[in-house]
Amino acid sequence: MKCDKAIEAYLKLDNGQALPFTLQIHLSRCATCREFATNYQNYVLELRKNKHQTNVDFEIDFQDAIMNKISMLDLPQSRAKVSNFKWIVAGLFIIIGFMCIPFSGYITTLIDYFGENFELPLSIVMGCAITFYSVIFVLTHTSIFNSKMIEKFFQK
Repeated sequence: MKCDKAIEAYLKLDNGQALPFTLQIHLSRCATCREFATNYQNYVLELRKNKHQTNVDFEIDFQDAIMNKISMLDLPQSRAKVSNFKWIVAGLFIIIGFMCIPFSGYITTLIDYFGENFELPLSIVMGCAITFYSVIFVLTHTSIFNSKMIEKFFQK
């Protein structure tokens, strides 16, 4: 989950509503979003505390005032995207790693553990690794795939 989507999801929560699991994970890993959430909670608590202490003019549009205050808060920028070069390098490391398996000392361990038919479990593991890499790549580059598919289908 990116920071801007995490903050948007956090601001959409109702008072006292539990945080979704993905938002909890993001807040536990991202210090800037966690700081934003604590600042926002402190701000809301201060508003509630001061609500009873001040004379309130009911002609004032509270929604605009609160939205202006929220827009003044420093929102963290979304994280930088990983370049395609780094994705290619990671894919090459996976492929080179698989190619080096026959030359490693672990091949005897695999034969001892799985017997002579260790190719099947090894193939399953390699297939899962490549599938996981491909799925993560496609999910992080959906905008590229969508725009290229749209261009391809609507060409004359």
